[in-house]
Amino acid sequence: MEKVLRISLLALFELHNEAMGYVYLVHLEKPLPGGRHYVGYTSDLEKRVALHRSGEGAKFLKQANEAGIGWVVVRVWMNADTDKEKSIKSMSARIICPVCKAKAAEIARQKKLLQVSRSDPSVHKPLEAA
Repeated sequence: MEKVLRISLLALFELHNEAMGYVYLVHLEKPLPGGRHYVGYTSDLEKRVALHRSGEGAKFLKQANEAGIGWVVVRVWMNADTDKEKSIKSMSARIICPVCKAKAAEIARQKKLLQVSRSDPSVHKPLEAA
């Protein structure tokens, strides 16, 4: 009985691993009314991205293609399943998107520089002629 159970567990593990795939995050150059990000799941990422590029597979990306809005896959989670996809979809895409995080960091840096320049009178002094 114990051997049968081990074989069954091993077979279940192998089936589970075969079912694992990729969860991916797409960032659009410009937002659509539905947002700026798309999260999807697939077992074949290359094929799925090609399908999206052809205008099939996801209505949201089809709309982006038709509107001439560029998009790129910016993040991939490997060995993921549909539970992982659901978990990621429940998160704020702006927080997990590297493009949006970089833009937010740059805006914060610019605001900080602006605050420093307003509080430091030497920043406003004109350059002296040589």
